[in-house]
Amino acid sequence: AAVVWKNGVATPLTNGTHVARAQSVAVSGGDVYVAGYESNGTNHVAKVWKNGAATPLTDGAREAYAYSVAISGGDVYVAGWESNGRGHVAKVWKNGAATDLTDGTRVAQANAVAISGGDVYATGYEFVGGYDVAKVWKNGVATDLTDGTHQARANSILANSH
Repeated sequence: AAVVWKNGVATPLTNGTHVARAQSVAVSGGDVYVAGYESNGTNHVAKVWKNGAATPLTDGAREAYAYSVAISGGDVYVAGWESNGRGHVAKVWKNGAATDLTDGTRVAQANAVAISGGDVYATGYEFVGGYDVAKVWKNGVATDLTDGTHQARANSILANSH
């Protein structure tokens, strides 16, 4: 089961029937958001929970994972990936609407998301030429952090709100 703890008290997000994982937590006002995924028995479904209530980000027809959640001005941003049958498409969902960060011809994933001054930053990797290339996306535009001569993945990002 996916679980979130507050002050040492566990609150299950799922009933334990299927494999599930809570990956990231964000708090805004009195609301607690959790990004993660839960199996539907066939595939993993990317989800975001708000105060324990789940909202699927994908329809469950293909594998999808959510890894990170950030809140800005009442908007909920989630980073992750969804399979397209050929590769994994790195994605950011804003209020449930997906933006593809990669074209799906390779394996890629967005591992973290942060918001600053209206800009959306995501970080992760894309498999290119035999190696994972660490990347950062600003408003959907990719910048390589590594040159592809060694394995590299970016897993976290922080953006100042100043």
